[in-house]
Amino acid sequence: MGRVFVIGVLLLVASAGCHTITEELPPAQNVTAPTPMIINPPPGNTVLIIPGPSPAPQQSPAPQQSPTPPPSQPPPSQPNVNPARQVAAMVTSFLRNGQLEKGARASYKPGDVLYLTCTPKDGDGKPTKNHGPIQDWAISSGNLGGGDFYYTDTDTFNPDVHVSPNAGSGSIEARCRVDDINSNTLSMAIQP
Repeated sequence: MGRVFVIGVLLLVASAGCHTITEELPPAQNVTAPTPMIINPPPGNTVLIIPGPSPAPQQSPAPQQSPTPPPSQPPPSQPNVNPARQVAAMVTSFLRNGQLEKGARASYKPGDVLYLTCTPKDGDGKPTKNHGPIQDWAISSGNLGGGDFYYTDTDTFNPDVHVSPNAGSGSIEARCRVDDINSNTLSMAIQP
């Protein structure tokens, strides 16, 4: 009888302690699953791969445009392609005691390096891109000796004239030729 009593008490406790819990769930949604792919590895094995959901594309924020500042210089114009009608020879800069000086001077000192340029120009005197190669530079002096100066790069539009540190007073003349047009004769005075 003791056993029946214990079983009865256990049933009574179990039935009293159990009750059904109910909860409100959201309505069911239709979800489509990805299509499974079957891959056949070595014979005898079949693997089922179900791809995961692909992430939804995210909308990236539009970049903010900063205001365009006004140009500091006017846009470059088209290159001049008028035919060359004249040619100008000039000193564009020179090197003195290791310092580059822009522009030409009335005279130069012994030891200076003079940087020349030959510029083809159109009928209006404007530099033009419509010309052939440099044909010739003629650089000489009637009153300085052969050791008083030398020149380099005469096969370009920009040769250099190196005045010896020991040169005396005198002048160096230079002219160039492009498209059979001779430039002005440039005279560079040398004064110690």
